[in-house]
Amino acid sequence: PDGEQVYFSTDKEGDLGYGTTQAGVATLTTSDLRYTGSNKRGGGGQRQAARAQYVGDQSYQASTSRVVFVDIGRYATSGYLQGNPDPVMYCQPFTLTANISSEGPYAPTGIVAVEDLQNVPIGQTVAYRGGCRPPKRGSYYEGDAYNDWSEVSFNQTFNSTTTATTIKSSKNPSSQGKPVTFSVTVKAPYAPVVEGSVTPSSGGNNWGTVTLSNSRGSITTSSLPVGQNTITATYTPGNGDYLPSSGSIVQTVQ
Repeated sequence: PDGEQVYFSTDKEGDLGYGTTQAGVATLTTSDLRYTGSNKRGGGGQRQAARAQYVGDQSYQASTSRVVFVDIGRYATSGYLQGNPDPVMYCQPFTLTANISSEGPYAPTGIVAVEDLQNVPIGQTVAYRGGCRPPKRGSYYEGDAYNDWSEVSFNQTFNSTTTATTIKSSKNPSSQGKPVTFSVTVKAPYAPVVEGSVTPSSGGNNWGTVTLSNSRGSITTSSLPVGQNTITATYTPGNGDYLPSSGSIVQTVQ
């Protein structure tokens, strides 16, 4: 057959187009074969079943070729997630941007999955929804029709947060021998609750350690001497998420 039409197709893409026979041979060149499998991490190449159908004419009957399997691969990728600002303090909000490059001619599309947390679409900047801590597991680009999946680094530095300690008196001035309660509050710029303990002291003498509850603690004393007494509360972090701090108040005893 010469000058006849042959229809080419695959089980995934469907219609690829027609080729014209020359001395019984029909050829089709196409760039439409794309990866249509799962983008789940670990997915490799894909096989598509291709076939050719000769339409026939008055002299020749139509016929269909046997199935030929075509292996469809994807271009290797690499990239990273960038936080802004960087670094951030404990619990400080920040945004994420996905930066993915490909070894092929097609710009990567799709999403980067931050495991157990959220998806970051390529080309968009989104607010990180992981709360106060970085993700426990890695992130990965899911890939698209032309670009393969790949593990993605998370470029973000998490630092301990600064704190501010304040101390207040229940009565100032107070009378000698009468009890006075000192309330201590420790706050951080972004953390909703500060964990740890505070140590009140006066004249170089510690009054014991008070464990914070909902960022607060208190201690009562009736042993302050007459005069001006500087009361200092020193905060000791409960873990590495916080930085120490201290606050003072001058208590007048009459």
